Amino acid sequence: MRKHILALFALLGLIGQPVAAETYVNGTLVYVSPSNPTYLSGLSYRQPGAITTFTGTTNVVYYTPLVIYSTVTINALTVSVATGAAGNARIGLYSNDPTQNGPLTKLGEVTTPVDTTNAATLTGTMPAITLAPGLYWTAVLFNATPTMTSLAASDAEQLVQSFIGTNSVSTLFAGSAQATGWTQPQTYASGLPATASSISRRFNHSALVVFTVQ
Repeated sequence: MRKHILALFALLGLIGQPVAAETYVNGTLVYVSPSNPTYLSGLSYRQPGAITTFTGTTNVVYYTPLVIYSTVTINALTVSVATGAAGNARIGLYSNDPTQNGPLTKLGEVTTPVDTTNAATLTGTMPAITLAPGLYWTAVLFNATPTMTSLAASDAEQLVQSFIGTNSVSTLFAGSAQATGWTQPQTYASGLPATASSISRRFNHSALVVFTVQ
């Protein structure tokens, strides 16, 4: 049987190519491959990379990239406070602006801001949002200065520079001075903006946001 399968793969030009595996999710047959992972209900996911920390600034929206590889419905966003500061954080999700590969329109946010007073893993629920494969941006806005878990800048740089780009090609070889996301001035009382505007490239850590599948 194996000989016949290999012969068929050779005929189809599949030898040496990544081949999808089959699995069932909630009774539905899906195909899993490196380019089409399956997000499983009830589990949480994050962008890959080493973990470090950064201290947030009040009245600044921190936008970090979120790459979605297959259609998924999410209903919660989570951040982690390493060192608490009395206050709160708003957490949201934005579409991508294809003209500059930065945040554009707010798609949703957690129903209640999370309390950053103490070191903790903080999850905020939100109305379910279905995301197609593509680039999105998480957003965090503080009214205090907690120290947050984040992706190491070097890993964030590698992720972001694969789609933001730069007009200084030498920085792509330097391994430093590369953008890790975007920021925007915004008073906490005003809430997360409906549309991102006046954004600037960020060259340091930002809060890591984890999403949970409905």
